[in-house]
Amino acid sequence: MNKAEKIQFSQDLALADGLDSPTGTIVRPIYQRLMSRDLIPEMHEITKKCSEVMGYPETICRILLHHYKWFDEKLLEKFYENYDNLDAFFKKFNLLNQPELLTELEDYDGEDCVICDQSNTMTCLECGHKFCYYCWNSYLEQQVKSQALPYITCPQYQCNVVLSDEAARKLMKKEATIKAYDNLIVRSFVESNRLMRWCPGKECGRIVKLMEGMPVLGDCIECECKFIFCFRCGLEWHEPMKCDLDKAWLKQVDDDKGTYLWLNSYTKDCSKCQ
Repeated sequence: MNKAEKIQFSQDLALADGLDSPTGTIVRPIYQRLMSRDLIPEMHEITKKCSEVMGYPETICRILLHHYKWFDEKLLEKFYENYDNLDAFFKKFNLLNQPELLTELEDYDGEDCVICDQSNTMTCLECGHKFCYYCWNSYLEQQVKSQALPYITCPQYQCNVVLSDEAARKLMKKEATIKAYDNLIVRSFVESNRLMRWCPGKECGRIVKLMEGMPVLGDCIECECKFIFCFRCGLEWHEPMKCDLDKAWLKQVDDDKGTYLWLNSYTKDCSKCQ
């Protein structure tokens, strides 16, 4: 941060909301403190509702809800606005229009797997791209470990056919992989949800959820672990600074720390200077 930026930073800080508050009282929103296991019924309830209204599998609805920050009414509104051209609607999210997903997979013999080139029992999705069960399992493990997306598509290059959650779990051989996949789904539910945030407290693991329909009176959250943070940006509570100013300050501190470490490592005090 150069000199001009530092001056502007100081000026902005002086004008930050709440700095001149006569009482200094922190206003907190109305919220719940939850654990991951508490969210699963709610997530399934929302996806089931959308599935029944839209006529699409719950896995597809879950993916769409992810893009709409789990605002189900907004998803349904946009779905019916684009009802005459659903192929284009799904394409915006790099998805195919799949009103049905396979939950039970068929076995195929007598062919070689295109991945391992072995003559093993194979299976495929609606696209018809066949792979053996060993390669399916390896592919799924790799996808879950990468945590790139909260859903899985066909291993074939540039094939966007989605694998249903039910079929994915059946193809996974290890319970640890299934658990990791379920955790990935829950984590994406929280991180893409406009009403939720993970507590950034060390080794906490709790989730804070704003009460929908209630007025948002402030951003200050105090978790059960006693860590106090800002719901808006997810950082430690930084009143009276606004979120962007706090991030700029933390960046400046980090840059200054890096400069100090470099000077400490590559320079030394002059022996003639006291």
